[in-house]
Amino acid sequence: MTILRSHSRLYLRTPPPSPISNARGLKSAAVNDEILADYLEKTLQVPDLTLPESYGLPNNKNENNHSHRHHIPFEINYSALKSRDEDSIRQLFQSVTELGVFRLTGHGVSAEELRATISEADLVFRSAIKKKKKPNLSINLGSRKVIREEFFWFGEGNEMDATLAAQMGNERYTLLSQKLDDIYDQLDAVAENVGQILFENMNVEPELEKRTDVQERESVLCYYKFSKTHRLNNDDGNELQRQLFDEEEKKNGNLSKAHAFSLYLYVGDQKFHVHTERGSLSCKACSSTIVVTIKKQLEEWSHGRLKCVPGEPIVDRNIHVNPSYAIEFMYSPSSSFLSYNSNNRRMDYISIFDQILIVITAALLYSLISYISSKL
Repeated sequence: MTILRSHSRLYLRTPPPSPISNARGLKSAAVNDEILADYLEKTLQVPDLTLPESYGLPNNKNENNHSHRHHIPFEINYSALKSRDEDSIRQLFQSVTELGVFRLTGHGVSAEELRATISEADLVFRSAIKKKKKPNLSINLGSRKVIREEFFWFGEGNEMDATLAAQMGNERYTLLSQKLDDIYDQLDAVAENVGQILFENMNVEPELEKRTDVQERESVLCYYKFSKTHRLNNDDGNELQRQLFDEEEKKNGNLSKAHAFSLYLYVGDQKFHVHTERGSLSCKACSSTIVVTIKKQLEEWSHGRLKCVPGEPIVDRNIHVNPSYAIEFMYSPSSSFLSYNSNNRRMDYISIFDQILIVITAALLYSLISYISSKL
């Protein structure tokens, strides 16, 4: 089977710069050392290897390949899913029960609208005061160390961030909030329809009434910006970055428990890496495709039938030139949504029960009438 290898820069014809300064003085030596460090960073990297999407990684090598013929998330059309197409629902549940992830096309968020929103959101990243509480985090994505910046948006009804509005100007902030609210509303509608289908077709009762600890949580729209990391020249800085990364991992773990599932959108063509029970896999992600991953909340509600999986983007090798952007919509069903589904379940149950009673009553009445008629 052919393995696709991306362009590698391991072999360069130009010789590496000398680690020894050509001029005297510490300043010139430091400059030359930085050039050498840049050279090593660009050349001593493991090349990216990308498996074709038709290739799968079963856990057991002795397993029948026919039982594992599909090891990538299904790509499902959103309109077909909304219309309750049987094949689409079957593919959805096959993906979320086996892999914990699926892809959604035709979701209605245009690439132009997404780029325009990201362009406005980039003003937040570039402003001195951002809508986030932590400084930039240096993290590892694949074989690359990058900086991930983020800020959160909670939809309409939230008080305006006066500090950010003063930083950007009220007019610019109003435009930004309108675009963010539009994306929020569109993704919330998609997530609610997906959630409705998941709840309708889960065979195990999720005991919605007992989940009072999550009913008041709100869905969150998170914007990410990935860019090249800056070197830290002292141990204190490295220790700070390590502590921040540990805090971020803990926070992401809490968010996974607090939300049912996430929708991921990317500007441009990207790859999305998922860690599943069957191994690691990568799938395409772009503005026309939403990657949906199951979170801990929904896994608990389904008693483990749906699989919670962590996922991360595969950052482009040219990230030092052009930053990469992503959107994650962390969906948590509202209390009204939970009550509606719970009531529907009761109505379905009562409806079946009523039908049985009607049949029994009709049979008894027929027997009684027949008996009376026979005596006359």
